[in-house]
Amino acid sequence: MQSYSRVRTTKIPNCLNCIERLVVTYHLCALKAAMEFQVFNYIKLLGGPPLVVCKQCQHAVWPREIGRHFCDTEHDLPKKIIRQIIITVQERKELYQYPSQLDLPIAVEHPFKSLQVHHNGLLCQFQPECCHYVCCKEESIRKHLRQAHHASQYGRKGRPTRRQQERQGTADGPVPWVPVACQRFFPSRKGSQYFQVRQPDEVRPRTADCIVSVWDQAVKTMEERVKKVEAEHQKVIVEGTD
Repeated sequence: MQSYSRVRTTKIPNCLNCIERLVVTYHLCALKAAMEFQVFNYIKLLGGPPLVVCKQCQHAVWPREIGRHFCDTEHDLPKKIIRQIIITVQERKELYQYPSQLDLPIAVEHPFKSLQVHHNGLLCQFQPECCHYVCCKEESIRKHLRQAHHASQYGRKGRPTRRQQERQGTADGPVPWVPVACQRFFPSRKGSQYFQVRQPDEVRPRTADCIVSVWDQAVKTMEERVKKVEAEHQKVIVEGTD
């Protein structure tokens, strides 16, 4: 009776261990395939948790929207890969989860490598000491001047008449904005505001790059899972032999 109990307590964990290893192997293979597609990456903000960035679209994606984002026809990914991407991202609880957690920078010295750099940015100069508004369209900067500063390109008096322009000898005056390079995290909603990139063409130092290796993180997670299962397996064997 004692030998039968010993066999039962040792063989069942062995089976569970094999199943767990198969699951882990499947996850690793699927995740490796996803990394070969190079579909997403992480960027870490200064003093904050990382953001998930789609490398194809070059903008960030919220973890709860990761499945919907990669399911569209533009990415053309197998469902197995999408499922593994969802699992991998949602297991990382330290990521930004909600828009209310995100603090946007006013400006950065170097660009985030995974985000698109826009070289047609316009930085408001109406009150440069307190206004850091950046956009990529003249229509947007003019709207900002009217709504935020109650002014226009021509100052608070508005656009001069044609006769005034002819009298002054010019049709256009100096504009209250300057061209800059800029980036943004999201294409819409919270986090879609552009911020200035002061040195867009300079290579950012590797120590400050803050891009996390997804593959290394995944392998480390899977190895820890295997070690945990093996430890539990050995514990059950020891208890079964007592």
